[in-house]
Amino acid sequence: MRWTMLLLLGVAACDQTTSPVAMEPEPASVTWTRSAIAPASVPTLPTVIAEVNGGGLAVEDVDGDGDEDLLVARPGTMNTPGTLTLYRNQGRGTFAADPAVGLEPVQGWLTGLATADFDQDGQLDVVVGRLGTDLLLRGTPDGFSEPTELPGSGWTTSMAAADLDGDGDCDLVRVRYLEFDPKAPPPAATYKGIEVLGGPHGLTAEGDDILWNEPGGFRSEALSGSPSYGLNVQVLDLNGDGQLDILVGNDSQANHAYLRQDEGWVERAAAIGLAGNGDGMGQATMGMALSDFNGDGQPDLFSTNFSADTNTFLESVGDGFFADRTAVRGLGVNSRPLLGWSAQFGDVDLDGDEDLLFVNGHVYPQATPSTMGSAWEQPVVLMHRSSNRFVRNDTFPSPPEQGRLAVLFDADGDQDLDVITVTRDGAVNLTTATTLPKQGQGCTIRFPDHFRGRRVQITSGKTTKTIQVRWIPSGGGFQSSSPPAVHASVPNGPIVVQVDGLPTRTYEIESEPRSRSVIWDTSSTTKSTP
Repeated sequence: MRWTMLLLLGVAACDQTTSPVAMEPEPASVTWTRSAIAPASVPTLPTVIAEVNGGGLAVEDVDGDGDEDLLVARPGTMNTPGTLTLYRNQGRGTFAADPAVGLEPVQGWLTGLATADFDQDGQLDVVVGRLGTDLLLRGTPDGFSEPTELPGSGWTTSMAAADLDGDGDCDLVRVRYLEFDPKAPPPAATYKGIEVLGGPHGLTAEGDDILWNEPGGFRSEALSGSPSYGLNVQVLDLNGDGQLDILVGNDSQANHAYLRQDEGWVERAAAIGLAGNGDGMGQATMGMALSDFNGDGQPDLFSTNFSADTNTFLESVGDGFFADRTAVRGLGVNSRPLLGWSAQFGDVDLDGDEDLLFVNGHVYPQATPSTMGSAWEQPVVLMHRSSNRFVRNDTFPSPPEQGRLAVLFDADGDQDLDVITVTRDGAVNLTTATTLPKQGQGCTIRFPDHFRGRRVQITSGKTTKTIQVRWIPSGGGFQSSSPPAVHASVPNGPIVVQVDGLPTRTYEIESEPRSRSVIWDTSSTTKSTP
């Protein structure tokens, strides 16, 4: 009996040292300022499923002046076509619409956006997802050329640009949702005893594909997974073998994880723990974000889900496998009233670890806390990393809205992270951060497009070395595209930057904000490893 008690006490002691414990939020170090870039432009509430998801967002330096600009696709409705607008960064995070860049021909039922210099002519190109055929807009010195249709048709939601075959240019992964005919929309359904718009259940799912970037144009190749209600895609190395893999988030069905093998991409989500949550259940995955939370150098994956369910945090446990750590990381029960969309990790308080932001809003206008346990309009949520958990930051300004899209980036050039959001009804808002000095200052490192999806390791500090791991964005968010750049908190002095499969680069970082924006030296870099 005595030995049994000692054993139990020993187990309890181990649990105390390894299990996460609730922590108080860190003292506020960021002052946020919210401003409107454009008002809502979709006056009607959704009556069919195609009016639910909203449009697209891309953050990119379109004009090459060193500031990130905005491309915003406003969705179509049953009565009006969508439109695409460029908002140029005027400096210090002020944006103005530019109507003179050739975007007027882009119309239709617009969805997600993807950006890259696909033809490698030095000008940014844009892919516009649509219900129907997707459009390619090639960049020119004066704007964009006439749009051309890409192979295939369906309901594209999210896309990810990446060099999947290692030939030095970006290919494109597209995920699709379901078959929808505006002339014959699905009938209404019932949710919690209330009549609501119908779908996705009962509707025919569509398959996903890769658009290979070849000299004669793009060629479509279907991915092998069963057609599912695809809403998100992210390209990254999931198992540390140096090969880019493809993770697809599906609505109300198991997710897909395509691992790169000799015979191509093989779907293995269930085998490695990425198909759903810890109960083995598929969820309504909308947003996806990744971070090296546990410091093992491998990706840990967060996804947003439907209300009454929890968001999910799948943590790397070694050898390319993942386990559900949602509850112990503080991301479980508090997300049940929320219906989440875009999500991103970023070090918003410049303390060296990454915080988490995700936007929310219900799909049913009838939703109220009393009828569905969730409101129609919901706030953006910012959660600070506090030791081994996340704790919600209540100082982030976010009135309830029809949240859909978001990107974390440095809008005003002060080397901390700001937030751009776009609602389902088309409102565009910027929330800028003013960060008090801390141990480090922000640093942005920009990479060539064909590095997208690659892991980056940043080592800083002259005596005590600090290592931060980031991934060059390729997909994620929701129907959104981030620039091929990573952000970290580093002190003044040298930093060593390692991109998987490439020689290291060393950069000297100074205190002036503009000098803390680094462009990767490509002088000795040719093709990347596929």
